[in-house]
Amino acid sequence: MAVGKNKHYAVHDIAPRHFLQTADLAGIGKSAMLSLRDDLAENAQRQAAAVIDTLPRGFPDQLITSVMKAIAHRAALLGTEKTGA
Repeated sequence: MAVGKNKHYAVHDIAPRHFLQTADLAGIGKSAMLSLRDDLAENAQRQAAAVIDTLPRGFPDQLITSVMKAIAHRAALLGTEKTGA
């Protein structure tokens, strides 16, 4: 998946603004995309935790920790862009 005007592919290169650019290119309204961004920022960690609760016993803790850390980081980026910080 590529996002933004310059086609960013690597997750670490993708900034929240790239989703706004992609939404604009696709003809999706800015307000709809901002609403989705806000929802993701507010609920990503809770939703990820709900999925983790369904994983089978013995699922690697290191993988869970790594994924949760990445989700928390990306959600924080969304929240930062939301507040303009």
